[in-house]
Amino acid sequence: LVNMRCNFEFRLFRDSRTKLATSRPVTFAGGFSQPLHGRLSLTNRVDEMRVMWVSDNNKTPIVIYEVARLSSQLSYRQAKQGTSSTYSASDMCASPANRTDAKYYRDPGYIHDVLLTNLWPQTQYRYKFGDGTNWSDSFTFTTPPSVRNPDSQVNILLFGDLGEWRDASDQPPGGRAYTTMERVENDRKSSPVPYDLLLHVGDISYARGHGYLWEQMGNLIEPTATRMPYHVGVGNHEYDHTSGSDKDPSGSRGLWHPSWGNYGDDSSGECAVPTVKRFHM
Repeated sequence: LVNMRCNFEFRLFRDSRTKLATSRPVTFAGGFSQPLHGRLSLTNRVDEMRVMWVSDNNKTPIVIYEVARLSSQLSYRQAKQGTSSTYSASDMCASPANRTDAKYYRDPGYIHDVLLTNLWPQTQYRYKFGDGTNWSDSFTFTTPPSVRNPDSQVNILLFGDLGEWRDASDQPPGGRAYTTMERVENDRKSSPVPYDLLLHVGDISYARGHGYLWEQMGNLIEPTATRMPYHVGVGNHEYDHTSGSDKDPSGSRGLWHPSWGNYGDDSSGECAVPTVKRFHM
């Protein structure tokens, strides 16, 4: 169970039809405005780092940060503000992704985007993000090496197909995605050479129109994505669609279905809208 900026109820059933009891509404301790789904990404400049997260409000997003070795008291001497955006059911290309109900589209909240600039190369920074009142935990990241050093190298942790979230019975698949991210996080912590970048090459959440799965995905990757840049590619399960191409965020007005593939409406109408909004790189 993850914070999806809403109240929850627990219901007790004797069988599939007979409800015996309903709990009082349950709210996460962090509330609806808790900064969620933090993630980092690089730009085309080595002295920049992008920080993104989600919350329920569009207050000015802020990242406070500092070179980690210059402070041992969790003080933050620098601050940057950013922008916020969201997307609606009508932005999707087709059904079921554009159906507003508990199973499919759900309000994604506001997606916040702050760009940190003029960072030092190969330097660890401590940072936290929020709106000035509600703050995340404190995290650290390390900037890439300087491009001026011809002997510098970039170490990438790469994988694809995080794990199918749903099977033919419309039930969760038993933790395959969780197992994958657990191994990724263990590798990040134990690698003798620190990774500079994680590249998830496609088939990200397998949400396929189920908005609540993007919420679970954001929660799942946060421990890794707040500590190293988390970049994604667009796979067929994020993009492929058979109608509504006028809303395709790539600007293409055709439908990408090569003759050598067996692609159909693999995104269930999402046509990469959640991916593009949630992962700015």
